[in-house]
Amino acid sequence: FGNSWIYPFLITLLYIIILIQIFSNKASKVTLLAEMLLTQAGFIWSSVQKYDFYFGGTDILPHQFMATVTYLSGHVIPPEFRGYADFPLYHIFLAECSHVLGLDIETIIFSVTWPISVISVIFVYYIFLRTVRNKQIALLTSLIYSMSAVGLTHSIYMIPRSLAFAGFLMLLYFMTSSNRFKNPYAKSILVALIGVFIVLVHQVSILLIIALLCLLIVCEWFVSHERYVTDLSFIFIVVMSVGYWMYVAFSFARSTFTS
Repeated sequence: FGNSWIYPFLITLLYIIILIQIFSNKASKVTLLAEMLLTQAGFIWSSVQKYDFYFGGTDILPHQFMATVTYLSGHVIPPEFRGYADFPLYHIFLAECSHVLGLDIETIIFSVTWPISVISVIFVYYIFLRTVRNKQIALLTSLIYSMSAVGLTHSIYMIPRSLAFAGFLMLLYFMTSSNRFKNPYAKSILVALIGVFIVLVHQVSILLIIALLCLLIVCEWFVSHERYVTDLSFIFIVVMSVGYWMYVAFSFARSTFTS
């Protein structure tokens, strides 16, 4: 549609239709979530194609370079690349996708990473469904998240902190689904794996996530209804993060806290 207003109008119309279906209670949750995912995916993919690999900030350029170094060398980036030498998971992911799919790093960044953010809408739905126990509110929250400017921008512009946020949503999802695990240790193992993922994908996101979990624990004390953040999961995340920063990424931690 070129630069016309028709395409934004159609996207807005689709979201309005989904909103009407949510309040009508006639469509199933599977249908509504599928509509949200497809609408968001269509907007993201059309934006990427229209603006020729649009990126919302300059952060993507060094990440593209570090992923290329990882791809060409077959190893994580050397310590000279301060900041991400000890947090290489994002660049390893891009390099592996480039090897497997036979595409260049730039195409991988804008064509493979954004579906991770789109799928996170499902996690948002189940997080709110299990906390507020109202399907309509959960669907409405998922719709707001899928059409928010921040969510759309970071889906198009997937950098390590965006990937860490998707990991945070997965972390909350498993924390709020304790009753669905027959094995009492299954939840702790999944939370531990996601915690490792968040630590390795971005430098400081885990610190902010720990702060949010502390706030959630305080809220649980006031509400006194149901505890989602177990002591074992929280202690493991804290100990793992501090241990990794102190014993593996000590140079980065020292430069961060002394600067």
